[in-house]
Amino acid sequence: MAKNQIVELNKAIAVSGKKLAKLKKAEVTARKTWTREYRRFLKAAEGLANLKKRKTKKRGTLVNIVKDWREKSFALTKARDEARQSMAEEERNFHMLETKRQIFIARHEERVKADDELVKQTFALSCAVARALDERNSYLNSRVFPKLVGKEGNLKSQITIDSSDGLRRVVAMVNAISRIDVDLAARAKEKIEEFFSRFQEQVKMDSVAQMFYELTRKILVEKTSFQIGPDLYRFLSLDIDQQSFPGLKEAQELLINGLRSEKSSSYVRLYEREGRNNPWKRLNVGG
Repeated sequence: MAKNQIVELNKAIAVSGKKLAKLKKAEVTARKTWTREYRRFLKAAEGLANLKKRKTKKRGTLVNIVKDWREKSFALTKARDEARQSMAEEERNFHMLETKRQIFIARHEERVKADDELVKQTFALSCAVARALDERNSYLNSRVFPKLVGKEGNLKSQITIDSSDGLRRVVAMVNAISRIDVDLAARAKEKIEEFFSRFQEQVKMDSVAQMFYELTRKILVEKTSFQIGPDLYRFLSLDIDQQSFPGLKEAQELLINGLRSEKSSSYVRLYEREGRNNPWKRLNVGG
C-alpha cells in the first residue's frame, strides 16, 4: 500500500512541478511587463515636464501615456499579483506533496526495516532453537539413552537420573526413540554390510568379532534398515575399538546421531525441587 501511495505522490509532484514552472515563468513575465510599462510612464512624465512646446504631436503621445498609466498600472499590478499568488499556492501544494512523500517514504522504510528485523530475529531464534534441540538430542542419544540398556541387553522402560544435591531430576523414556534418520541409517548399513563381507568368507573368527557379527545380524532388517529394540540399544552402548573395527565404530556413531524421536516433548522430562523434602515440580522446557 505504501509503495502505491509513494508512486501516486511522485506523479502528483511531477504534475505540480510542471505547473509551478509555468506559473513562475508567467510571474516573471508579468513582473517584467509591469516594470517596463512603469519605466515607460516615468519616461513620458519626465519628457512631458521638460517639453517646451505645448502643442506638438509628441506632447499628445506623452500625455496619453501618462493618462493611461493609472488604468494600465491597475491591470498590470493585478496580473502580476495574481501570477504571484498562483505561484505561491502551487509552491505550497508542491512542498505539501513533497513533505507527504517524505513522510510516506520514512514510514515505508521504517516498516521495511521492522519487517526485516522481524524476519532476521525469527530466523535467528528458530535456528538457535533447532541447533539447541539437535545438540540436546545428540547428547541424549549418546549419553543418556544407552543407559536404558541393561548389562544383559534388556531394555528398560525408563531411567531416572538425579543430581548429587537431589534437587534436579532427568527422566528419560525409551518410547521416545522411535525412528532413525534414513540417510544416516543407510550409511550405517553400508558400514555393517562391509563388516559382513569381511567375515563371511572366514571359517573362524574371534569371539568379539563373532559377537558383533551375531548382534548386527539381529538389528539389521532389509525393509526398515534397522530394528529398534534391545539389540540395537545394546549395540549402541558397546565400547567398540576404533582400530579393530573402524567400520562398526563409524556405523555405531552414525546410528547414535541418527536416532530421532517422533515427539521430542515426550522422551525426556525434567524435574526440580527447592529442597530434598519438597515435592518435585516438572519444568515446562519443551522436552
